[in-house]
Amino acid sequence: MLRAAVARLDPAALARFEADWTAATARARDEYSLLPARYFVEHWFSWVAVERWPALATRLRAHRRRVAGPCAAPGGGGRDSHRVSDWTCRFVPNASSVVSGLTQAQVDEVENLASRIADAVAVRRIGTSFDVRETVSSLKSYGEGPVMIWFLEDYRDDVVLAVRVQHLGLPAA
Repeated sequence: MLRAAVARLDPAALARFEADWTAATARARDEYSLLPARYFVEHWFSWVAVERWPALATRLRAHRRRVAGPCAAPGGGGRDSHRVSDWTCRFVPNASSVVSGLTQAQVDEVENLASRIADAVAVRRIGTSFDVRETVSSLKSYGEGPVMIWFLEDYRDDVVLAVRVQHLGLPAA
C-alpha cells in the first residue's frame, strides 16, 4: 500500500523508495533488528502524508532548498539550527554544549534524528491552529538505537528545542 501511494503521488520517487527499502532490509538483517524497517515505514509514511497536500509539499521543498546543510557541528562556527518544513531544530543553549564529547559520526546521527523529530512535529501539527494557552510542550524524550534526545516543542516559533542528547554508542576508534 505504501509503495502504491508513493507511485501515485510521485512516480519519480519510486527509485529512492526502492533503494531505501533495500538499504533498510539489509541493515535490519545485519543488525538482527526490525527497527530499520520501522524507520523506513515511518519516513515514507510521513513523506506520503506531506505529499498528499501539494501546497505543503511545495513549501517543504522550497525550505529544504533554501536551507542547505545540517545543524552546526560543535565549534564549527555555523548556525545551530536548520529549517525542516516550517519547523526548526535548534540545540539549546547551543550545539557545543548539547553534543559535547560526541564524535562527528555521533553528532551526525543526533542531527539526523533531531531533523526527523522536527519533521514529525510539523506533520502532527498540520491543521492545528496556534493557541496562546499552549505555547510550549512539556519536556519530551525520544530515542532510536543508541541516540536519546530530550526536547521541547515551542509552538510560538515552530521550533523543536533539543536540550539534552545522550549517545550510548561506542566512539569510533
